Amino acid sequence: MNIHSCIESNVQVVEATGRVDSENAINFEEKLRNSLEHSATGFVLDLSELEYMASAGMRAILLVAKELDTRKIQFALAAVPKPILEVLKIAGFLQLMEAFPSREEAIDRFIQQ
Repeated sequence: MNIHSCIESNVQVVEATGRVDSENAINFEEKLRNSLEHSATGFVLDLSELEYMASAGMRAILLVAKELDTRKIQFALAAVPKPILEVLKIAGFLQLMEAFPSREEAIDRFIQQ
């Protein structure tokens, strides 16, 4: 698992690649938290290059999303691979957070607000 972070149009974009499993989920959560720029108006987690996510990884996303909510920073998922998106739907995550087909659409959503 690798994490790359950057700012695009004042939106924090974090791209996760590889696999998030029970062995690296805590590290995944820490890297997400450490990526947050306090000046960002939104936080987009781009999962386009993610191959696998265990339930521990989904828990990490939920915890980070809750922290962002307390900071009043909007959160969205972007480019989630179909198998992972289906699991997130079944688990009810998409009732708690938005998922966009692409990184660009997620960023545009935050810019337009």
